Amino acid sequence: MYTEVKKHFVVPPAPQPFWIELTGTSYCDYTYRISRTLQAANVYVIEYILAGTGTLTVNSREYHPSAGDFYLLQPGAAHEYHSSADAPWTKIFANVYGPLCREIVDVYGLSNTVHIKNCDVRRPLQDFIDIANSVELKESEIMARCAAKFVEVIASAALHNNHNIYTDNAEANLLCDFLNANTQRTVSVAELSNLIYRSPDYTIKLFKQTYGYTPYDYQIRQKMSICKRRLCTSSDSISDIAYDLGYSDPQHFSKLFKSRCGVSPRQYRNSFLQGEKTSGRLP
Repeated sequence: MYTEVKKHFVVPPAPQPFWIELTGTSYCDYTYRISRTLQAANVYVIEYILAGTGTLTVNSREYHPSAGDFYLLQPGAAHEYHSSADAPWTKIFANVYGPLCREIVDVYGLSNTVHIKNCDVRRPLQDFIDIANSVELKESEIMARCAAKFVEVIASAALHNNHNIYTDNAEANLLCDFLNANTQRTVSVAELSNLIYRSPDYTIKLFKQTYGYTPYDYQIRQKMSICKRRLCTSSDSISDIAYDLGYSDPQHFSKLFKSRCGVSPRQYRNSFLQGEKTSGRLP
C-alpha cells in the first residue's frame, strides 16, 4: 500500500479565481495507480518527484518522471500514472482549479507542457503544501498565499523549460526558431531540411531527439497553444483564428483541435467563460 498525507478542501460556495482541491505527499508502492478520464480530468495537477520513478501517459504519449522531475497535468487531457515496483515514487503534489490557473499556465507558455526533467520546484511546492496545511490561517488566506506559490512554481518550471529550448546543437536551434516564427502556416519537412542542408530523415530524427516531438507535432502543439490563448483572451472568431494559423478550412481545424485538446474550440471557449461566471473550474 501507499500512504498519502493530504488535505482536502470543499468546493467554495461562490466562484473563486483560484482554489485547492487537495494537496500532500505520496509514498507509493507497486499498487499506486491513478487514472482520470477526459471528464474527470478537470483540475491542474502539479507534482514534484522526490525519489523513485514511474510511468505517466497523457493522450497516449508516455513519460517516465523520476527523482528531480516535475510534471503538470492539465484539464481536458485524459491521463494515467503509476509508480515503478522496483523504485517507487515519493512525491509532493497539489490539485488546483479556477480561471487563474489557466491564465498563469498559458502566460508562462506551459499550456502544452507535461514533463520537465531535472526541474527543482521542491521549495515553492513544499511551501504551498505547508501553507495549505496551516491551522492558523483562514481558508481565504490559505488560498491567497497558495495562489502566489502556484505562480512561483509555474514560473520556476517555465524558466527551467525555456533554458531547455536551446541546446548545444545549432541545427536544432535553427529549426526550432524557424518553426516558432512561422506559426501562420504549415512548414514542410523539405523546407526544414533545406534550411540545414540535411536529408528529411535526418532532420526529423534530429528534431525529435532534441525536443521529443517530430517537427509536425511540434508545429501542431504550438498552434494549439496560440489558439487556446486567443479563445480565452479575445472575441476573434474560430474561423479567423484558423486562417491566422494557416488553415483555410475552419471545420478541419476544429476537428484537429478536438483531436488534440479533447474538446472543440467552441466548447473550450464556452467552458472558459462558464468557469469565469460559475464554478471556476475549466475543462
